[in-house]
Amino acid sequence: MSNGHVPINEAPSNSVVKVVKLGSERLNNLGIMENSIIKVVVSIPHGPVLVQRDDAFIVLDTEAASNTLVSVLSTQQQGKHRYRWRRGRFHN
Repeated sequence: MSNGHVPINEAPSNSVVKVVKLGSERLNNLGIMENSIIKVVVSIPHGPVLVQRDDAFIVLDTEAASNTLVSVLSTQQQGKHRYRWRRGRFHN
């Protein structure tokens, strides 16, 4: 896992990744190849992953996800909580 490459199920949810090494040949049949850029919609560490290609959502099982190495290109920043509840009112 050198050079910043991590298993796809270790990539943050809602991140955009570039596939560096495929964990299973059947991913080619699903349209995921090396150097493909895909979005990790939901990632469970050491578990399955839901990814999005241009036209489809694909679920990778734990084995395929753990063996597929990716490079994280961007992650979605978590927004700050804009409102908080205090004494029966919303405050900014």
